[in-house]
This record gives sequence, C-alpha cells and structure tokens, in this order.
Amino acid sequence: MSLNVDRSLPPDAAHPSPPPGGGPVPCALLESAMLPVGDRFDVWRESVLPLFESIPDEAPDNFHARVESYDLRHLVMAMSAFSPLRFHRDRHHRVAEAADHLLVQLYVEGGYVGHNGYREVCVRPGDISLLDLGRELETRAPASNALSLVIPREQLYAYASPERLTHSSVLRGDSVVGSVLGHHLLTVWGKLPSACVEEIDDINHLLLSSIVGAFTPAPTDPSGLPERITQEAIRAYIAQNLTEPLTPELLCHRFACSRAQLYRLFQPFGGVAAYIRDARLNRCWQELTERSDRPKRIGDVAMRWGFTSQSHFNRLFRQAFGVTPGEAVERAQSHVGAGSTAPHADTRPSLRDLLRRL
Repeated sequence: MSLNVDRSLPPDAAHPSPPPGGGPVPCALLESAMLPVGDRFDVWRESVLPLFESIPDEAPDNFHARVESYDLRHLVMAMSAFSPLRFHRDRHHRVAEAADHLLVQLYVEGGYVGHNGYREVCVRPGDISLLDLGRELETRAPASNALSLVIPREQLYAYASPERLTHSSVLRGDSVVGSVLGHHLLTVWGKLPSACVEEIDDINHLLLSSIVGAFTPAPTDPSGLPERITQEAIRAYIAQNLTEPLTPELLCHRFACSRAQLYRLFQPFGGVAAYIRDARLNRCWQELTERSDRPKRIGDVAMRWGFTSQSHFNRLFRQAFGVTPGEAVERAQSHVGAGSTAPHADTRPSLRDLLRRL
C-alpha cells in the first residue's frame, strides 16, 4: 500500500483556507525545530505523556518531531513525525494520567514492534493498529510518520460492545479493509483544515463508525440493529433540542422506551443526564471560544444552553475543559486581537491539554 503525505510544504501552502463561517476546527502545532535544542525532547515528552512515556533511541539533542493535532471535542486526531523512539506505559501510568483511551494509528512511514497487554504487535508502513491504553504497552519505532486518533473508550463502545472490538490488533495495509480504512483516515485528515466546528459531530461519527466496521467482525445476527438505530435517533434528537428542557420522561415518551432501556442505551456515556450535560457544555465551549469581535456574556451563553446557575456552570465548565468560562473567552479574544487567521498557528489548547481534557 502506497501512502504519500507531503509535509515539506509550508503550512499555508499545504492547507486550504478555513471556511468563512462557524470558525475552523481548533488546531495545535508542535514543531521541535522552533525550540532550543535542549528542550526539544522534553517538550515532546510532556506533550504525549498523557498517553505514554517516551524514551529516545538516539541522543536527546538529536531528537526532532513535528505534531499537528486537531481538537474534535470528543476525539483528538494528529499527524506526527518523530525520531527513533521507544514508548512505554504500565499500570501506574494509567493512575497518574487518568487516561486509558483507545489509540488507532496509521503508520504512513516507519512502524513499530512490541506488545500491548499480552499480545505481540508488529506494524509496517501502511498498517493500522488499534491499541488499548488500559493495558501495558511497550513498543519501539524507527523514525516514523504516523496518523493517530485518540478515542475515549466510551465513545467507541457506543458503537460496538467491548467484546466485539479486537484490541491490540493490526489491519495490514495490503488488505482490502486496511487499504480502504487507511485512505479513508487520510482523506478525513486532509479535510480537517477546511472543516468548521459545526461539522465536528458528523466527522466524529464518520470516523468512529468506520473504525468499528473495520475492527469488528461482520454481524451474523441483525437483532441488535433496532436498538442501534434507537440510540442514534435519541442522540440526534438531543443534539437538535439542547436549548429545550430534556428529561428522561420526555425521551422515554417520545421514543416509546422504558427508563431502564434509556439508561442502558446511554450507560457508555455515563448516563443520559451526563450525556446531555456534556453536549451542552461542548456547545458553550464552542460559542465562547468562537472567534468574534463582539463581546460575549457568559451568563447569557450558559442560560441559552440550559444552565440556570452561573456558579454551577462555572464549576462544570472548569472540570470539563480545565479553564474557567472567562479564561476561555479571554484566550479566544486575545487570539482575535493578535490578528491570526491561520488555524495551524493556533497552539491553544496544546496537545497535552487536549489529551488530558479527553
């Protein structure tokens, strides 16, 4: 499988201009060449530490890396090029970083060998792996270029039950499924610079459904299909009515399901109330951080999306995003004042902050 990704062009030439309306998808760029030699590896290590520990296979002063990442709210997609490295994650790492996500990686160049849990993993150029960061990991990679998708497990489990996903597995790039998924992931990646924030939910659905389709066996019993459709219908209804009162009773009545069924459908999201709360918080984040010359009243935004208590909203917002609503507005406004128009130049939030927020 031949996968050619040209990263030699300057960002303005490599990426099209963002759409005029709605704002571009937030993007962060880490370019080690822009840092002092002695800081290059340390900055990389801190950036990816929520996922795993990095150990250079060459002298740290010779280390180089470039990481471009996009904030898809519930996912992070990144293209990274790096010097030879070893990656390590043990059970203590999970506790320290409070993150045990799933990691899908397409190695455009290079690859790695090692193990994830009790399974040996060997990845070559063009291969796609599905790693479980809830299990111990030890891998070794030469100089490589990889497209990564970091997925909180509850996001993927909303599309398939855990036992159906083949963790620590590899789709070969020369297989039909591996080739199709590889080109699909690269196509999505190529479109992100011209995507807008209103399209993020659709992009996430496209990514997650294709990954589940590739990494799960074909169903032999279609009996679970109506439930799958029901959950998607409820989620779509919630997304379209976030400014309206939404209660379990209302949803049960509208979709003719019991409260127990409703809770079971949304168990992967922490419950239906948590799902609605998080969806509303995401809309608030989107509106407060949208680039605009007009002043934004935090209380009005919170009320519009269903939060009646300002103090309660502030606390939830900080827990979700690591900053207060006021800080989020201030950062967005300072970026507008700086006159930057290229999304690739926006390094807020950083990759490390994105990964920790997941």
